[in-house]
Amino acid sequence: MRKLIRVKPLYIIILSLISLPGFSIAQTYLGGHFSTDTTLIPSGNPYIVESDLFIDENYTLALLPGTILKFHTRVSLTVNGTLIAEGTSSDSIVFTSFKDDDYGGDSNADADATTPAAGDWHTIQFNAGSDNSSLSHCIVQYGGEWIG
Repeated sequence: MRKLIRVKPLYIIILSLISLPGFSIAQTYLGGHFSTDTTLIPSGNPYIVESDLFIDENYTLALLPGTILKFHTRVSLTVNGTLIAEGTSSDSIVFTSFKDDDYGGDSNADADATTPAAGDWHTIQFNAGSDNSSLSHCIVQYGGEWIG
């Protein structure tokens, strides 16, 4: 005997959205201080930086190739320790705007209602103690907001 399973249209819409290119479901939220050595991996993508992020002195934040950090407005990354962001020629590390749908999908779930622009987020600032930091094969875009 065959059993008929009825699927309501809402479930089909949700399942369709999940499989749309550019639609992002998994997000990892960041903000505050890294006061232990930490490695971010692409399976947590995109990392949404909601508030200022600090790498404390004597600690390391390592980003593996393919890692994407998306910054909200007026948010910075301040490096007082060590930032290791070494992508590859085929798998860059991305620092971009929360509004950027090209990397990590449509994180703000607004389709094309917003577009990224220069100054969307603040800065990456390297302070004393960050001398061992290393960045290569990174894409850094839509930052540079001036707060004066």
